Amino acid sequence: MDFVACTSKEVPFIGEIILVNEKELAIDKDWSQKNPLCLYSDSVAGIRAKLTVIEYPKEAKMADLQSLMRRCMKEWRIRRSTVAVDLDNVSNEAVVQFADTLLEQTRENLRENPSDSQAYMVGCILTKIKNDYSRK
Repeated sequence: MDFVACTSKEVPFIGEIILVNEKELAIDKDWSQKNPLCLYSDSVAGIRAKLTVIEYPKEAKMADLQSLMRRCMKEWRIRRSTVAVDLDNVSNEAVVQFADTLLEQTRENLRENPSDSQAYMVGCILTKIKNDYSRK
């Protein structure tokens, strides 16, 4: 379990993140439709999490809140997958982990804008880097 805090001046909130497995995700689909303050995130890296908003301004618009929830989940995934690297001794494994992290962010950008040719090109290059360093 983890927590996120959104410091937006208009819609500040605190949320609880719970990692779930595929079975829990399937069971809870009905429940999530009835509870709009929950958001499921299925990242490319296979992280499945449920964000439940614990506290928020009651006058907040649902659309604004859900948009902020998506942004919080994105930032949480990035923070969770941050890779620490010894710059004096960069290993092939560290390069692959770093490429994975950037690839996840690039795929997220492509989900938001599928016609972004720059993001597509970056994804192709990162995939090649990852494959080349995985073989060494």
